[in-house]
Amino acid sequence: MPIIDRLRASAISWGDSLLPPGPLRTRITDMARARGVTFAPSSHGVPDELQARHVVFDEASIEQLLVALKEDYFGAQTEEFGDVEEYLATDTGKADCRDHLVERLDRNRATVIPWLDHLKSLDGSRVLEIGAGDGASTVAMAEQGATVLATDVNERFLRVNAIRCKLAGLTDVRFEAMNSDTLSAHVRRGEYDVIVFFAALEHMTFDERMASLRMAWELLDPGGLLVVIETPNRLWYLDDHTAMTPFFHWLPDDVARRYASYTPRTYYNSGPVDGVDDVPFARWGRGVSFHDFVLALGIPAPQLPVAGCLHEYLDLPRWRRHTRDGRYLRFIRSLAPEVPNGFFYSYLDIALRR
Repeated sequence: MPIIDRLRASAISWGDSLLPPGPLRTRITDMARARGVTFAPSSHGVPDELQARHVVFDEASIEQLLVALKEDYFGAQTEEFGDVEEYLATDTGKADCRDHLVERLDRNRATVIPWLDHLKSLDGSRVLEIGAGDGASTVAMAEQGATVLATDVNERFLRVNAIRCKLAGLTDVRFEAMNSDTLSAHVRRGEYDVIVFFAALEHMTFDERMASLRMAWELLDPGGLLVVIETPNRLWYLDDHTAMTPFFHWLPDDVARRYASYTPRTYYNSGPVDGVDDVPFARWGRGVSFHDFVLALGIPAPQLPVAGCLHEYLDLPRWRRHTRDGRYLRFIRSLAPEVPNGFFYSYLDIALRR
């Protein structure tokens, strides 16, 4: 590993151990990202054959994508963010915009794609993507030769996705706006080899999540993969996805609604309040754990057929023994050693084989 990558990995590892979770860490991270410091992992170690397929976006394409993001990604969320230009002028907005423009694609290429391709070659695979959003994950899979059906509950997000794929020259992608709890009405059994919930399960109500997982599992033929990516783990001590607050994952929804106004995340702390409808509250994102999979699939936790876990594939420095996260991970694993390891990391990045 190049020395610069080693230094960055060491900094992330020690920073995770020494910098307390909360507003300070969030503020430092957002300010760094807004000033162009990327937190995307290095592509060092990504197989050459995967790197060779990475599409290069020129400046004109980036500008077109920025316009689309402002109009149909950030523009679709004005109830949360208010005026788009004002939001994107803040440090938080700048970091958010850079993340959606370039960092998510870089991160997927460096981490998720090598892991998925390790489990099953993406070249020639038929992938159903749930929660495709504005397309950073869609492009990362399609450029590797996968045929992708990109779905999302928000049709405007898919408009950005289609523009991103067009700019990348990718034609083997279809788009369909739908709620994943109606999967069986849109997809035939065995039609896809891989069904990916990409940062999606956490944004569903409990009933939506149960129906979506159950249908996806039933639609796979034996050997097919059900993949969950970037879903915050309900068992983790810190909610760094939605509330930016320790222990928030553990709160029942009714308590979380009331406590939201005491959390440090701008926009969230003035939104979900007592009495708000279940759906908009869920759309902000809540934690998920192995319990959801047991209930949806009807398989006891020790028997869940885990084919792989992204964190173990990458062997990230934040899980080292000296870090806070590493110590916590070992502790909760010890409480339920019969549960597959992949269900204990801060995020569920896990694949189950049918």
